[in-house]
Amino acid sequence: MKKSHIVILLAVFIALALTLSTIFSPQKTTEEITDLKDSRKLKEKFLFLYENDAEFKRSVDRLRELLFNTLEEYNKTEAWILFNLILKKLGLPEIELEDFRYGRGGLVPSPEPPSKLKPCCENCVDLEGIIDSIVIPSKDLEDGNGLEALYVCAYKGDFYGYPLSGKIILEVTLVFSDEDSPSRDVEYDVWRLVAWGRIEDIETFFIVMNEETGKVEKISFRGLTIRMKDWPNERRISPIGSGGASYTSAAHELLIFEDGDGPLVIYVNTWNHALSLNDNNIFLEKHSYRLGDIKVHVGKRVDAENDYSVLKYSSQNVQSLP
Repeated sequence: MKKSHIVILLAVFIALALTLSTIFSPQKTTEEITDLKDSRKLKEKFLFLYENDAEFKRSVDRLRELLFNTLEEYNKTEAWILFNLILKKLGLPEIELEDFRYGRGGLVPSPEPPSKLKPCCENCVDLEGIIDSIVIPSKDLEDGNGLEALYVCAYKGDFYGYPLSGKIILEVTLVFSDEDSPSRDVEYDVWRLVAWGRIEDIETFFIVMNEETGKVEKISFRGLTIRMKDWPNERRISPIGSGGASYTSAAHELLIFEDGDGPLVIYVNTWNHALSLNDNNIFLEKHSYRLGDIKVHVGKRVDAENDYSVLKYSSQNVQSLP
């Protein structure tokens, strides 16, 4: 075969390979996503690959199966391998096994059918007379972790099977645009996209009121459980009180305040948005949100989860009164 023929065949082969690569590889029709430190862009690329890259989707689905199939033992090594495949597809550095500290985190089997949720009492309270403001460190807002929405559900007469006499309980859920870990934040965001199906951070607390006087009697930063729709398990949501922790820390304290005085000021004290009526960061500049500054919805924790997560939930419950 003549040399010129070989060159022509080689050129044809390369052109064919490039064509096939274009057809079968995920191609972004808009500007390429490069700044994955921006959580919104990271989420966009994650969802794009999940829809368009079969290997990426298989890796995410299998890792979620390891997490959510709580009837089987969690295989940490396989989870680590899958997580590294996901990181690599996103163009991020892989991690060592000893640095992989992610697991099921509060997921437990729950084969019983979900309980039916009572509707929220929509006109039971005037929320603006109860919550004055929610205060976060300004750095949180500057870093893209501001307060995005608030969900409130009022319970009258009954609270998850507990009879209420002369009390109204408010379930308040806050949605933050993101949650920044001080270390390995991009990796942490990828894990949350897998395990939680969202970038946003969602936190819930409870307010107990006297039905007759409208006076706040208790503020409880207590946890709850939410039941997954497509898996026979529930997530135990840890309490979100900050205790004495400050902004550089994380906290999940069971924190209860008796007799709230006047409209409440809720402080976000830690990077994972742990809450208190006390300001633990007195030297940090703050940003205050009034209710008119954010979207306020009538709804429960599962409503917030279903609005912001690609994973879906069918029910929720509590283990005690606030």
